[in-house]
Amino acid sequence: MTEIAIGKGVRVKSGKDIAILSLGTMIHNAKKAIERLSERGLDVALYDFKFLKPLDKDLANEALSNYKYILTVEDGCKDGGFGSAIAEYACENGFSNSLKRIGIPDNFVEHGSVSQLQKLCGMDAESIAEEAIKMIEK
Repeated sequence: MTEIAIGKGVRVKSGKDIAILSLGTMIHNAKKAIERLSERGLDVALYDFKFLKPLDKDLANEALSNYKYILTVEDGCKDGGFGSAIAEYACENGFSNSLKRIGIPDNFVEHGSVSQLQKLCGMDAESIAEEAIKMIEK
């Protein structure tokens, strides 16, 4: 075990085409999505924020300053969650990145296995990769 500072995340991987900002267990799906995206020739950065509160503003600033396309992934509510915190930070600090949030939608989600629910909510590795491609090809 290694000690981590409260409110501090890490850049796991640098890239050039798009940055995925992850919170919680979604780091695993994000890594799998990056493998799929690299097979398509995309160079994807990955940030592991580790904490929603307090938000690591230095890390957010780094990602928003260096990448036009930002994709947030979280295993919590999309509305009012991590992606929203990044969007608020971007707005309040004059960033105009193309930003897409992936998380649990604000509606009833049916019952199922974790993998079935992640697919249904667009939170599985394949869906994350597809969203990244859509952002870049827009």
